[in-house]
Amino acid sequence: MRLVDAYTVTTQTLLRSVTSLNAPAKIIPNCLSQRLLEIYSLPPKRENKRETHISYLSGTATHMADFAECRKALVTLLSERPDVTLHIVGKLDLDDMLDQGLGDQIRQHGLMPYDAMHEFLRTVDLNLAPLVDSSFNDAKSELKIFEAALHEVPTIASPSAAYKAVINDGKNGYLARSHNDWHMALFAAVDNPEIRRTIGKAARADIVPLYTADLSAECLSEFLETLRASK
Repeated sequence: MRLVDAYTVTTQTLLRSVTSLNAPAKIIPNCLSQRLLEIYSLPPKRENKRETHISYLSGTATHMADFAECRKALVTLLSERPDVTLHIVGKLDLDDMLDQGLGDQIRQHGLMPYDAMHEFLRTVDLNLAPLVDSSFNDAKSELKIFEAALHEVPTIASPSAAYKAVINDGKNGYLARSHNDWHMALFAAVDNPEIRRTIGKAARADIVPLYTADLSAECLSEFLETLRASK
């Protein structure tokens, strides 16, 4: 890394991590492509229904520790709300939840191509983004938040540096630091569908415009021009 002339990073935490390298650096946010914004220029039509579908985009089994942040609260929710279905995308060990008789409320999906993931997100009501409190997780971008927000799906997220910077708790999403926070947020979102849908609309209106390809391209262009002018 010390051989390069400049750095582009995606979060404030990553920006701080390269300051000691004494080279120009700039945040270029992860973003939604123009193609996606055009395909999903309109949010999905959501019917009033009794069932609530919750998604966790796990990816790989390395997210077991992160999922543990909300696991206990989810067990309570599924046990007390039989009309809630939890969808897991990717690899995750759920044997303990299945052993508690919750199998009928859990759907496990394999890894999905990116386009298929967006089609899937349009079918769910609530997105989960739990993260263990760590420097590594603080460096993660807002990707899981704005991808769901594109489809008016609100997210309950751990308050990592990037997540708490974009989520206004109770307005365009939910933040949960402790087990009690996760319990309260999950039940509030499930038991108040009208409020949840209002929060989902706010997520799309507030968050999506911050993560467009045009804005990221503009940031990169300005950075490159600054580098050129400094030589």
